[in-house]
Amino acid sequence: MSENIIIILVIALVFVVLLLVGVILYLFNRLMKEKDMTQAPEHSTEPSRDLKKLKERMEAADVNYCSNHPQDYAKGMCSICQDCFCEECIKEHDGLTFCGPHFRVFVSHEWVELESIMTTPDTPETAFPIYDFKKNLWEKEGLPAIISTHYKINIDTDTIESYVKLLVRTDELDSLSERYNKFKH
Repeated sequence: MSENIIIILVIALVFVVLLLVGVILYLFNRLMKEKDMTQAPEHSTEPSRDLKKLKERMEAADVNYCSNHPQDYAKGMCSICQDCFCEECIKEHDGLTFCGPHFRVFVSHEWVELESIMTTPDTPETAFPIYDFKKNLWEKEGLPAIISTHYKINIDTDTIESYVKLLVRTDELDSLSERYNKFKH
């Protein structure tokens, strides 16, 4: 009888060990799959299927919806009001996007550069005054302004420079220049 109990205990112990090994292998396999999803294969220029899934999930977590059609995903943001709009509502022109009413504002005026600030990956905050001034103009006075980014290749340093530019309507340039200079100081 005691031999039967020992045999049963040994079988139970073997079963528990096999179960633990199975759980460890399952967790290890799952960890490796997650690691593979976050790293693109070095030998391929095409992202892996798992990486594409991860990117889709990340994009879905940061989804904006159209201001006019809340059930539709936004395709872009208006360069003037900063609201998001779907493909049906957004209009593109020269690399800028606009909602319908602000597209008409854009094409019915001439725009001129008020300020241009060079930024680097290490110093993006140097352009904050431009963003803050534009936001202030729009939210407090409803005055349209546009921010655009331009890139230049510096042949001497073999680098790409980015310039954040604030565009305003030509007839408002003088008054806004004075206000901007006071604002940034």
